[in-house]
Amino acid sequence: MTASASSATTRRPGTCGRSSSTSGAPPAREAEQHYVEVFDIRPRRGLYLTWYLHGDTRLRGGALAELVGLYRSHDFRVEGGELPDYLPVLLEFTATGGPAAVREGERLLARFRPALELLARKLDDITTPYAGAVRGVLSTVPREHRQEIPVGPPPREHVGLDPYPSAARGGNR
Repeated sequence: MTASASSATTRRPGTCGRSSSTSGAPPAREAEQHYVEVFDIRPRRGLYLTWYLHGDTRLRGGALAELVGLYRSHDFRVEGGELPDYLPVLLEFTATGGPAAVREGERLLARFRPALELLARKLDDITTPYAGAVRGVLSTVPREHRQEIPVGPPPREHVGLDPYPSAARGGNR
């Protein structure tokens, strides 16, 4: 190691380029806390891409099943109970598969580009290092798919959420 390299400032793993807080939290713990604050608290900053298109509806369930089938057709298995629309899973599928899987992964990323763009804007709003990572992914995704992401709240489904009619309300049992 050269003298200049040894005197260089080093960044500790797990800090995402941020300095450690004065709380005394270990860098890994701080990184975990930052991840949860960024992605797990607000749905519009989530890494589950079908949510941006379908919200919590049956359509999302169908889209998830379609992804599982596509992954299986390329001998790719999602492990650890993760959902197939989780951005790191899609990136792994695209990066580790054969040529046909790479094409399918790129097609999926193009399909989810509007979701990735919205995610990047939301991450820019809170100034997190993850914004650069998502922008890096976006820089590789073609702009061929023209699906718009709704600006308002995601779709919700109300079918089957009302209780059965009771006799008091004139319902039959």
